[in-house]
This record gives sequence, C-alpha cells and structure tokens, in this order.
Amino acid sequence: IKTKLGTSEVYYQDSDETPVFGVGQGTTNASAALCFVFCIASDSLSATSQGLTIVAPDHETLIQRTLEAFVDDINAIVGNNVESPNIHTIFERLQETSQNLASLLQITGGELQLDKCVYSLLAWGHRPDGTPYLIDNPIDRELTLRQGEHSETIKRKKCTEEYKQLGVLKQPDGSQQKEYERLKEKSDNWAKSLTAAGTS
Repeated sequence: IKTKLGTSEVYYQDSDETPVFGVGQGTTNASAALCFVFCIASDSLSATSQGLTIVAPDHETLIQRTLEAFVDDINAIVGNNVESPNIHTIFERLQETSQNLASLLQITGGELQLDKCVYSLLAWGHRPDGTPYLIDNPIDRELTLRQGEHSETIKRKKCTEEYKQLGVLKQPDGSQQKEYERLKEKSDNWAKSLTAAGTS
C-alpha cells in the first residue's frame, strides 16, 4: 500500500490459508459489485422468507418488508400475516430467516458479527377496554445462529430496551427517550465547554 508516508511494509494477499474473495475495500468498482451481490442475496432471502406484510385499514395500502439494510447494518423482519398470530410460529420463522441471512452473507464472502446481533419479538395484548399494549416477554426461547463451525446464542432485547445501530440508540417499541437523553447530555457538555472557554 502506497501513501504519502511511503510504502507499507505489511500487506495482505490471497493464500490457501487466508483466501480473499471478491473486490477489496477501496476499489473503484466495489460499490457497484457489492450492490449487485447484495441485491441477489436480498432477492434470495425474500424468496425463502415470509417477511412482514402491513395492510392499512382501508385495505388499499400494502407494505411488504423482509429486510432493511444500510451499509453493514441489516434488520431481518418477520411477522405473522394471519388473523390469529402465534408467537411460536413467528419465533420459528425468525430463527429460519436469521439463519438464512447468516448463510447468504457467508456464501457471498461476508458474515454476521454474532456478538453484535440482537433480536426483539413484538407481541401485542389487549386490555379489557380494547386498547393494545406491548407484551414485555412474549416467549422464553433462545435464538441460535450458526456460521461455519461456530454457533452463538443471540441476545434478546426487550421492547423497552435500547440498542445502538448506526450511532443511534433505538428501542423496538419506538420510544426515542434514551436517544433524547443521550443527545441532551452530549449537547449540555458541549455547551458547558463553550461557556467555560469563553467567546471573543
């Protein structure tokens, strides 16, 4: 590798022990190549996963999702698209879809960072007056993913528990309170620093 500081003394290259597949980071055609590969993998996952279908009350608007992805953060989405949802069926679909995603990433030269993976199950109950609420722990089962010879139990996040994705604290229940508190503390610290430094 050549930089303004000179030529690097260390390098990596393809070998039988450490094969390098596909385009390397920083190559000019990497974006197009990775987009092409991801589109094929995404279509393949959509063909094997039911995903989630959201129908508006007017039955005119229909939204279907299997994946949400941005750079290297991917959300696999699974739902139960019938009148009487069964949380065990949803969990089994989540297990299957997640494993299919891990396998697709592996055969395309990537992999999930299993220690960073989390999952949430959102299930609604109804109070006697009919108002819906999120059930905190709808099922007590472990999600396990396998990559090659390694398998790992994936951490479950409660619907009210935050996790960081793309630098933002998110909660499955949609609350932004934890992110608000984090940003407020950050901006308060900046304000204190600017006040202490004085202005001229």
